[in-house]
Amino acid sequence: MITPSEKQVIKQATESIGVSQTVNITCPCCKTDWAEQHSPSNWRPERSMSVTKDKLGILYNCFRATCTRGKGFITSISIDTPVSTKEFRPNEYTDDLRALSEGERRYLEESFEITEDDISNEGIMYNESRGTYIFPIRDIRGYDVGLVDRDFSGSRKLKAISYWFNDVPKLHFIPHKDGLGTECIIVEDIPSAIKASKYMTAVALLGSHINDAQAAHLARLFSTATIALDDDAFLKAVKLRKKYSFYFKELFIMKLVQDIKNMTYKQLDNLME
Repeated sequence: MITPSEKQVIKQATESIGVSQTVNITCPCCKTDWAEQHSPSNWRPERSMSVTKDKLGILYNCFRATCTRGKGFITSISIDTPVSTKEFRPNEYTDDLRALSEGERRYLEESFEITEDDISNEGIMYNESRGTYIFPIRDIRGYDVGLVDRDFSGSRKLKAISYWFNDVPKLHFIPHKDGLGTECIIVEDIPSAIKASKYMTAVALLGSHINDAQAAHLARLFSTATIALDDDAFLKAVKLRKKYSFYFKELFIMKLVQDIKNMTYKQLDNLME
């Protein structure tokens, strides 16, 4: 774990550079660790740490093979360049919703192993006029901040339509039953998140893209994350890992042969091991 004094050295290194620029410095972590070992003669103060100023913080990485602490992301620092954001306008959803019928519950159970408890816990409803399932979107606090109108019949071109009622990071959280933890699995949709949450806290992107704000939000909450996008989005997952690996202590990719929501729990047991 990086110390406050080491963090201050890294912050000071970015004072003279702009957003997206990088500077190389002597790693303060290496310097501390070697000093505690009475400055062995084979250590030299090389500029082994790269420090990059990002819109939402600082990325730092020491390239010494022996350095175990010099890699991470410092979030929520003050920078001169403002982060541009689109004006948020709440969506409206005016259709009437009802509880799921026995047949609709059975469909979710037979198709995705979504149980009665899952339906109750997630507040899944049904839109009679559209023939679609409605999944509330919940933030990290557990508050409903939107909903997803999901078509499983294949009758419309856009399978899932998201409606946002609050200006929050566009993510859906399902904590593990034992608590939030320090590790999460990132999936595309809510049905996949429901199943993955049996193993660890699950986060649904409601798509296959991660932006800077989402990555920074997740990095504040979790030290370790695993990207498990649907099997047709593996190359995108590789690019996301390359872009955001410094935000986390560890950022992994899980290569899937089929979507998590379509896997049986027996298959998931083997995968998660």
